[in-house]
Amino acid sequence: MGQGPENVKDKTTSGGQGIDVFSDALESDSACVQLVNQFDEVLERTSEAVETPDHEHGGQKSERLRVIDWGNPEANDFLLVNQFSVVGPLYTCRPDLVGFVNGLPWVVIELKKPGF
Repeated sequence: MGQGPENVKDKTTSGGQGIDVFSDALESDSACVQLVNQFDEVLERTSEAVETPDHEHGGQKSERLRVIDWGNPEANDFLLVNQFSVVGPLYTCRPDLVGFVNGLPWVVIELKKPGF
């Protein structure tokens, strides 16, 4: 028997081992492992400050900026855009919603009409 959702649900009620079973199931799936590793890399890169030239002083000085402030979410700038167009060399893509954090696109959502 596999580690399908029904098996994970059954094991969550016996001794609270559900998290361990779920974690083991994710770790055995190479696609999930790769996705988690990529997320960890994005988290690490956005947690570090980046160096940028200070244009107010003619670019002579550099300043370190934090891309996303994970410790103080209120300090970030959030924006949700409806029907944001992305123009490419072959076609234009227009997702229903695009969520930005500090000007960086983080979330793309496609909505469907009810009944589809």
